[in-house]
Amino acid sequence: LNPIIIQISPGVYVENNSTGAFIITAEGISIIADSSTSVYIIPNTSATTLITANTAVKFVGITFRALAQTGTCITMSSGIINALINVTFSNFLVAAEFGGGALNLFLLSDCSFLSNATAIVVNNTNVKVSACNLFGDVVLSNPPVGVGISMSGSSSKVIVESCMIGGCVTGIMGVSNALCTTIGTVFRHNATSIIQTTASQFNLNSCNFQITDDTNDINVQISDTGTLTEIVGCSFNGKDDSGVSQATC
Repeated sequence: LNPIIIQISPGVYVENNSTGAFIITAEGISIIADSSTSVYIIPNTSATTLITANTAVKFVGITFRALAQTGTCITMSSGIINALINVTFSNFLVAAEFGGGALNLFLLSDCSFLSNATAIVVNNTNVKVSACNLFGDVVLSNPPVGVGISMSGSSSKVIVESCMIGGCVTGIMGVSNALCTTIGTVFRHNATSIIQTTASQFNLNSCNFQITDDTNDINVQISDTGTLTEIVGCSFNGKDDSGVSQATC
């Protein structure tokens, strides 16, 4: 192990990923910027993945922005502890995708996901999302678009804590035995805040479902044999901004 810190100064950096993703294979790399509002990284080929990390890595204080919603920003598939701290993702097909198995852990703290088709994808691994904002559309008065968090597989164990999820067609989706604990999170202006199928298991604790826009909106949708949901101390408010009742709980 040879720890390395890559410090990024303020600026807009257009990176050439036309021939493929930048691949991180060395352990102990931390990529740290001065501020997510002063450091912007833009792939010059939106349809190609920007970064693939095959070992533990830390990103701090960066804004990643795509010119078109056609590719993935970051794919991470290994490492005991990985971290994304104060990172902003904007306008990607998939902002961040995590996998690699039950021994990996990915920590996201104080991140913003803005106008991505899907903000976070979890495939059979452990992810904790804390104090993050996930908005399908940053203008919440617009029709909802995109997915906040999509998780699948029996090794997917996800914690969502103190987040805001809004403006999405689907806030959180769990399928194929995925496990999710959601604590103190606010859902607003989503078409469907929670969708569970195929034996996924969720615990919703102290969450707030508020401000809906359409009579077809649904807060929690559960289907299929073996699918379980425990709801503890949550608040459900189906009214819109004008106080008119809209959604289905």
